[in-house]
Amino acid sequence: MNHIPIYISVGFILITLLTVFFFYKASRNNRTLLFVVFAWMGIQAAVAATGFFTVTDTIPPRFVLLLALPMAAIAFTLFTRKGRSFVEGFDLQQLSLLHAIRIGVEIVLFLLFLNKALPQLMTFEGRNFDLVAGVTAPMVYYLGFIKRRISGTGILAWNVICLGILLFTVGNAILSAEILKRLKLSNGRNIYDSPC
Repeated sequence: MNHIPIYISVGFILITLLTVFFFYKASRNNRTLLFVVFAWMGIQAAVAATGFFTVTDTIPPRFVLLLALPMAAIAFTLFTRKGRSFVEGFDLQQLSLLHAIRIGVEIVLFLLFLNKALPQLMTFEGRNFDLVAGVTAPMVYYLGFIKRRISGTGILAWNVICLGILLFTVGNAILSAEILKRLKLSNGRNIYDSPC
């Protein structure tokens, strides 16, 4: 694997901690949630330290395991009464502003691409539209919660669109796994060579 400059790793860690902090604030300082998040991060860090995720020739790709529990948690919150009740306790203003973190994430992804550690399609130059959510977050926050020019329905619709963008990006991440990059597209190009 290519050597990743230390500033990229440090940047990613800082963005992750900042995300956890704002998510904690959005949960109205729910310590149980904070414990669960840090426990999950610790487990994933320990597994990653063993080199488990560097094996890229398995089906399904091993990094999909990173997504399994979070996706199950999202499904639980969306499709169960307890989950919806839990989500209703969050501060919608903080959750909406939290999307701004995606700007930093996209910068890190682009730096990884420049260091040949990520395919271009996973960046804003490819098929990753997360930057749209990040850039619009402060505007939606200001117009929706400060100026009150966007209705609650409009803010909800924007959040649903942002979730859709995230799911699309995750789908692209799965498709851009090492084992799949070796497959040629119908026009003979490798998915690492083309953003489209």
